[in-house]
Amino acid sequence: MPKRFNQNRILAMELKEILIKEIEREVHILKGLYKKLEDVNLDFRPNPSTRSLRELLEYIKVCALPTLLKYSYKDLDKLQTVKREYEYQLNTFEESDYSKILDWQFEKIKFLLVRIPDEQLETDQVTIWKDQTMSLFTALLNTTVKYFTAYRMQLFLYLKMAGQSTLNSQDCWVGTNEVLKD
Repeated sequence: MPKRFNQNRILAMELKEILIKEIEREVHILKGLYKKLEDVNLDFRPNPSTRSLRELLEYIKVCALPTLLKYSYKDLDKLQTVKREYEYQLNTFEESDYSKILDWQFEKIKFLLVRIPDEQLETDQVTIWKDQTMSLFTALLNTTVKYFTAYRMQLFLYLKMAGQSTLNSQDCWVGTNEVLKD
């Protein structure tokens, strides 16, 4: 008798691959936007009550990693140890090494994602924000991926408002570097 086709396992492996590819796409677009920072005042803020461009860049450096760390380490002591190690590594970069830091963050995210067992993406239920319970895959999509997407769009808009006149829609949606292939 032929071996049964395990649809759930294949779907979970595809889900993990989707997460990694989407995060990689966001990193690619952000790195293209970073190239547009040259003639822009990093202290620009759209209004006094919003963060500055520099503060936004600081936040992008670490926006996606903490949530994934939380889901990856159930042992709180181990989680704290890994967080301290990552903070130490992050502090070894120059403040303006935005692209290098983004590459570092992506490599850490990818490392953590590939360690998650395939079936865990669908079956594990996690709680995010204020008592919203969902599958681990949905939580990662709603946090790790969407954080990059939201801050990428915010960075694009800040750059436009700060006077970066060479930006166009492609810079926001595709990136200025070589387009990633699916």
